[in-house]
Amino acid sequence: MSAAEVDRSGAAPIILDAQHPWPSLRAFREEHRAVFRGRDGEITDLVRRVKRRLLTILFGVSGLGKTSLLQAGLFPALRATHTSGSNLG
Repeated sequence: MSAAEVDRSGAAPIILDAQHPWPSLRAFREEHRAVFRGRDGEITDLVRRVKRRLLTILFGVSGLGKTSLLQAGLFPALRATHTSGSNLG
């Protein structure tokens, strides 16, 4: 599975596949959700928390992947639960 895109700044394309599973120092985005792996438990927990309280604060030191977790994990999961009517929380 692969995903390619041009960075918003016009930089070289980002290629995500089995040999290149990380977008360098850039965050995963929603279109990368198919290759964003290993954080299912955190995504489920965040979905549950957001459904319980609309204001949910995610914090941590720089470089932990907070933006990736939100963009490629939480946002697609919330969209999926909203459109399918399922309840992950």
